[in-house]
Amino acid sequence: MCQYSKVANAADLVSLTEDKRHIIKLHGDFDDDTSIVLDESSYFERLYFDSPLDIKLTHDVMGNSVLFVGYSISDFNIRLFYRLTKMWGRTGLATARPKSYLFTNQ
Repeated sequence: MCQYSKVANAADLVSLTEDKRHIIKLHGDFDDDTSIVLDESSYFERLYFDSPLDIKLTHDVMGNSVLFVGYSISDFNIRLFYRLTKMWGRTGLATARPKSYLFTNQ
C-alpha cells in the first residue's frame, strides 16, 4: 500500500518525509476549513502562486513527475505548468524535464 502525506496548509509542510508521496491540496481540505477555496476572492488569492504550497509544488514539478487532478485543461492552476515549461525552456535543458500528467473528468 502506498503511504502518502496530505498537504493542505503551510503547517503540513513541517512534518513531510521523503518516504511518502505528497498530495498537495491547492484548494483546501475538509480537515482544515480555513484552507478551503470557496469564494471568488479566495480563488483569486490562489492565482498569485506565491504561497508555501505553491513553492512546494513548484519545487516538486521541477524535479519529479507529477499527476495534476483538476476539473479541466482550462483550470487556472494549469498556468503553473505553463510557467514551469517556460522556466525549463530558458535553461536550455527542456528535454531533461520530468514528464507530468493531467487527469480530468473528460
